[in-house]
Amino acid sequence: MADEIITPTLTTQQQNAVSRWVKALGDLKQAAFQLKEARATLDLLGVSAVPDDTVFPGDLNHVTAPRIRAGLIAMNILDAALIYPAQIKDEAGTVITILPLKAIVDLLR
Repeated sequence: MADEIITPTLTTQQQNAVSRWVKALGDLKQAAFQLKEARATLDLLGVSAVPDDTVFPGDLNHVTAPRIRAGLIAMNILDAALIYPAQIKDEAGTVITILPLKAIVDLLR
């Protein structure tokens, strides 16, 4: 008699949690690319080099040049977190190197 293969199933709560997580990862991926594009535009236009006392008008009055530079540094750290390879072990104990952004993209396919 052949061994019966039992396929584990997820509860509805688990499926919903995975669904929310996958959506959030998709949002993160989209936001990461939007941030990269915006940063490239800021660099191209020289916004990151404006003097500290630059006044931003209207809805941007809370923005300052130092805050822009701090935000760009934070974006560099986020880039590193998404791009720097992580190493994990599979079930057999083999070390696998994964690029975090690639892992997110693969999961979203």
